[in-house]
Amino acid sequence: MARRRKRKSRGLGVIRYLMTVAACVVLVVGAVCLYGIQLQNRQTDRVNQELRSQFHSAEATVEAIAAAETAQPTSAQTAQPVAQVTAEAAQPTEAPVNAAEAEQGETFASAFGQTESAASADVAATPAAETSTPEEAPVQVAEADTRSSGDDTSDDAGILPVAMAEGAEPEVTPEPVLQEAFVELYEQNPDLIGWLKVCDHIEEPVLYRDNSFYMDHDFYGQSSNAGAIFLDVANVPEMSDDSLLLYGHNMKNGAMFGDLDFFREKSYLAKYPIISLQSAWEAEPRQYAIFSLFDASMNKTDPSYIRIRQFNFETDEEKLAYIQELQSRSIIDVPLEVGAEDQLVMLVTCSYSHDNGRFLMVARQLRDGETAEDIAALYN
Repeated sequence: MARRRKRKSRGLGVIRYLMTVAACVVLVVGAVCLYGIQLQNRQTDRVNQELRSQFHSAEATVEAIAAAETAQPTSAQTAQPVAQVTAEAAQPTEAPVNAAEAEQGETFASAFGQTESAASADVAATPAAETSTPEEAPVQVAEADTRSSGDDTSDDAGILPVAMAEGAEPEVTPEPVLQEAFVELYEQNPDLIGWLKVCDHIEEPVLYRDNSFYMDHDFYGQSSNAGAIFLDVANVPEMSDDSLLLYGHNMKNGAMFGDLDFFREKSYLAKYPIISLQSAWEAEPRQYAIFSLFDASMNKTDPSYIRIRQFNFETDEEKLAYIQELQSRSIIDVPLEVGAEDQLVMLVTCSYSHDNGRFLMVARQLRDGETAEDIAALYN
């Protein structure tokens, strides 16, 4: 009996020892994982703060330069000695060159790596009867409407023949200009196409590459569980589609689209009803009013499924049916009119209310004459 008790005691001791070791291992692994998550969160916060600081600093610099240029007296910039003006007036009149037009020549799409050559035309000689006097030459140029082709900056570059002026003239799309506020960040990552602000806690650069890379990489291309905000690859980067899809992770620490859950409360939605989205090639941000938010499944067999990847619509009826479905699913009734002419933007993040779930927040662009204050009044 004593031996049996002794063996049993030893067996229990071994079991207790193994259980203690296992508990210690679990605690250590848990502590390491928790520490890793904390490090990842700190890295994400550091990157976010750094990006916001760079962007807002660049914005402030641009505004300061614009204010300084506006404050300078115009007369001091254009004043010329009388003798110089007289001497210039004595020179033969030449066809004026528009420097801004001379820099044009590529379409808007070419700024994003797409190739599209501008239409070109040979310069036709002006009939002698129409250019008999020097004073008539500028008038002929004005009637023909000067255009530029490529980087040609000669005096007669891009001047359309008089015969073409009588018919339809080809439209020349100005080359997009990267806004100064984006230059510093764009040099660090040319995938940058815009800047998004949803509320005080969600303010991020918008990137464009594919639908996978920025799921687990940050703005600098470093591995990150938080990833980055990115536009669906099926959208065009100049963001001109009927519907724009922006993706971001639902992080527990609120990073990326983690704070979208706050919008489930009507009071929070009323506080932040406007989404601001600025293209890197546009001087002013676009503003969108939120009109629908709900949970859905991406499984086609689930009753809550909705096809969100709809970017352009063939008919107004098709788009209106889609808008009606979005409005009918909203967990908050928003008294905002939405029509087929309105551009939509949808923010997409993970949701655990459904299998393969997503939380969707949809907004439409403010119309001419509408203000953020007018929209906010509807929600209150």
